[in-house]
Amino acid sequence: MVFLDCPQAESFFPYGEPGKSNRSFSCTIHHRPLDMGKWIVHLYVLPEADAEKLAAWHAKAARLVEAGMEKKIEPFDQALMKEAIEVASEGYVVERD
Repeated sequence: MVFLDCPQAESFFPYGEPGKSNRSFSCTIHHRPLDMGKWIVHLYVLPEADAEKLAAWHAKAARLVEAGMEKKIEPFDQALMKEAIEVASEGYVVERD
C-alpha cells in the first residue's frame, strides 16, 4: 500500500487502495494546487485487513477534502502500521509556476 509523506507539513498518510501482491508497481498521485514542496512516496506491505481499514480512512479523508472540510479529517489509527514493512520509497518535489 502507498503512503505519502510531506516532511514540511509533518504529514504522513495512506494514499489510495491496497495493491495486489506482485513484483510490479505503479501509481498516479494527484496533488491539490496548495500541495507544494518535497514529498516522499512509501510502499508498504501489510496485512490485508489493515490495508483495507487504511484504504477506508483514505476514502473518507478524500471525500472531506473534496467537500472543503480538511479540518475534520481524523488521524488514521497508527496501530494499523504495527505489522507494516516498508519495501521502497522515492522522493520528489511539487513546484507550481
